[in-house]
Amino acid sequence: MSFATRADDGFTLIEVVVAIVVLAIGVLALAGGAAATVRSMADAARVDDAARTAEVERERASATTCAASAGVDSAHGARIIWNTSPAGAMLSMQQRISLPRAASVDIAAAESCR
Repeated sequence: MSFATRADDGFTLIEVVVAIVVLAIGVLALAGGAAATVRSMADAARVDDAARTAEVERERASATTCAASAGVDSAHGARIIWNTSPAGAMLSMQQRISLPRAASVDIAAAESCR
């Protein structure tokens, strides 16, 4: 008695569907990771631009007389709040950089009066 056997020369439909599902999950994971990376890089660029703007404000304040001043500035979606106050022969400056979807950054600096 002999039984006829089918030759295993291909994939079943179930194997093909499972392979496609696994591949789709991998592609979606890669796309999600790429999107998160792009968002992170954009946020880093905004932080960099805001820090440069804060540096300009700090240089502008130190170039003027040692007088108390305050202000608000915005650059590239960031809000910069700053105030200066004379402290003896030094000018003290505090800045807060606030970005959407990110924590605020506080900067304190002191320079000699000119």
